Amino acid sequence: MKRLIILILTWGYLAIPQGAFAGELLRQVVEQSRYYGVGWQNDGNHWSIELLVQKNGAQIAYPSIGCAGIWTQTGQSGRQIEYLEEIQDGLSDCVALGTVRLEPLSNGALLYTWMETPPTVAARAVLLPLTEDRKPYMSLLKLTLNEVSLDYMLPEFIR
Repeated sequence: MKRLIILILTWGYLAIPQGAFAGELLRQVVEQSRYYGVGWQNDGNHWSIELLVQKNGAQIAYPSIGCAGIWTQTGQSGRQIEYLEEIQDGLSDCVALGTVRLEPLSNGALLYTWMETPPTVAARAVLLPLTEDRKPYMSLLKLTLNEVSLDYMLPEFIR
C-alpha cells in the first residue's frame, strides 16, 4: 500500500504541467514590466538594453547602438520564456531577427540570452527591474560579466 501511495504521488508530481514555472515567471515579468541592463556579445562588444514587457510580447531598445523593435512571445517551458525579436529601427546596426530567452535569477533579475540561430548563443545579459536607484552602465556591465557564464564567447575573444 505504501508503494502505491508513493507511486501515485510521484505520478501526480510528474503530471504537473512544466509550463507552470514559466507561467509564474511570465506573470512576474509582466507585473514588473520594465527592465534594463548591459548585454555582452560573443565578440566582446557590449550595449545597453531597455525592455518594456507586456502580456504576449515586449518593446525592446538598445539605446547605445540606436536599435529598437518588438518581441513576440513564441513559447514558454520549464523556467524560460522565449520571444522572437524583430528590430524595426536601426537595422543597419543590429541583426533584424533573433530569438531571446528570459530566465529568472535572484531578486527579480532576469538572465537574457540572445540567439541569431538557436541554440547558438550570441549574447547574454543580466536584466534588472527598473527602479528609482538606477545603476550606471559600467556597473551593469560588471554585473553581467560576474553573473553570466562566458562559455558562449568566440575563442578569439577570450583572453
